[in-house]
Amino acid sequence: MVQYLAAVRRFNQPTVHFVLVCMLHSFAFNGIYTLLVNLYLLRLGYGPAVIGVFNGVANVAAAASALPAALLAGRWHLKTPMVSGLSCSALLIAILPVGELLAGPAQIGWLIAVGALVSLAVSVWFVYGNPFMMTLVGERQRSQAFSIRWALLALGGFAGNLVGGWLPPMYAAITGSSVGSPDPFRYALWTSAALVAIVSIWMTRVSAQRAPEAAGQGLTGIGGAGAAGLVALVLFTSLLLQVTFTSTKIFFNVYMETNLGADTVLIGSLIGAGWLIAAPASLVTPFVTAKLGHGRTVAFAAMIGSFMLLPVALIPRIAAAGAGFLSMSFTIGIFWPAYQVFSMSVVRPDRRPLVYGSIVGAGGLAGTLLGAGGGYLIAAAGFREFFLLSSALTLVGVGVFWLTMVKQAQRTE
Repeated sequence: MVQYLAAVRRFNQPTVHFVLVCMLHSFAFNGIYTLLVNLYLLRLGYGPAVIGVFNGVANVAAAASALPAALLAGRWHLKTPMVSGLSCSALLIAILPVGELLAGPAQIGWLIAVGALVSLAVSVWFVYGNPFMMTLVGERQRSQAFSIRWALLALGGFAGNLVGGWLPPMYAAITGSSVGSPDPFRYALWTSAALVAIVSIWMTRVSAQRAPEAAGQGLTGIGGAGAAGLVALVLFTSLLLQVTFTSTKIFFNVYMETNLGADTVLIGSLIGAGWLIAAPASLVTPFVTAKLGHGRTVAFAAMIGSFMLLPVALIPRIAAAGAGFLSMSFTIGIFWPAYQVFSMSVVRPDRRPLVYGSIVGAGGLAGTLLGAGGGYLIAAAGFREFFLLSSALTLVGVGVFWLTMVKQAQRTE
């Protein structure tokens, strides 16, 4: 613990500024926008199938843009596309409710198209975020820096979900409308857009610098196949590892409201509590990885997270769903810092954007399959079958990840 705190005190000013920017973005986007956009669509009269398509297309956009953005990384300074992605996403979130002025297919077409562009812009921010972080901190501080960054992301998500759950009732009281109408949700989305715009301005003030690099061989891909094999390996394993977490991200709030009758305040508080629990979990990640290594920590966290989805699937009660979700949130807090450091550390610096672009792309593909296909599966069979399938796919991903990337990277741990 003394060494941990000493490493934190040695963080340079750009690192401190960047993690604070990430926290505010998590508050605005992971908190307010992600919580309310599905509930906003419900108020416009759309059900799980259409909401699934909305999220699926948004994730297609994220997946489609991630790798091209990574391939172009060498043409710009990392900060330039990050600021552009933030600015564009703020504008797009602001114009999303314009779809209310349209009717019929034009309305849902607008909502899906703009939602996809939001996802595209945000994916650019995510693709460059971890490689940018690696330039700010030295090797000895990375585990602590990524853990603290994720802890602050979790705290931002907690606060954003908590505030997001209260925003619609507050705006409904101010405007005299009902929380069953889209009006208060529209104003809440505009609040999210304004905050993301502030984040983009703040990001322009984060100074970039180059941390010293340690020499290392790095992971080259499947059997040393090079960049193409590396992309294929990361895409496939990361897609499966993210299934459980992505399925709850897309449909947990819809499940809580439509099947269990929870209101927006309870949903927002519960999802916010999940983010809050993830914060201390991420802070203990350096101690876990010191014992297990980053790769093994990733595998165990994903496996436990898949088991925690079972109470959500099998026990249709708010208490059971909440307990499973909160337990899963704890494992997410360990999973992501370990996965980020692992994926950035086992490859050469010039391939970091490519690798994290593959991870973001995999998340987009997972969201596409789970959003579009999952929406129809839920409509046909129910949430139980959907969540059980998600858990099983993540367990398959754990096995693939262990047999390929963990084994290959043992020499770098």
